[in-house]
Amino acid sequence: MDSKTLKEEVENGLPPIYYCNVTVAYKKGKKRLSTHERNIDIVSRYNTPTSILKDELTMNRIEDQLYSSAYKGQKHIIIRSVNSCKTVGFVNSNAI
Repeated sequence: MDSKTLKEEVENGLPPIYYCNVTVAYKKGKKRLSTHERNIDIVSRYNTPTSILKDELTMNRIEDQLYSSAYKGQKHIIIRSVNSCKTVGFVNSNAI
């Protein structure tokens, strides 16, 4: 996070909401060593790969995009990088 986003968060007193384009690696199929990479757009309260991985709501949304509802295997997802990120708005004060 740069200093501009920290100022925005402190000025308004509410955490920002980000619209990010991320590179995701995931495993699918029976081959153990095969991974697929894909760029997807997400909306999240976090803008770093480690914090996005810890956010359960965002990871569930990413999982829904990558795997079908009938997929019965293990679901492995890794956020490789955040390509672009911009602030869309701020969290509603009632949600905190």
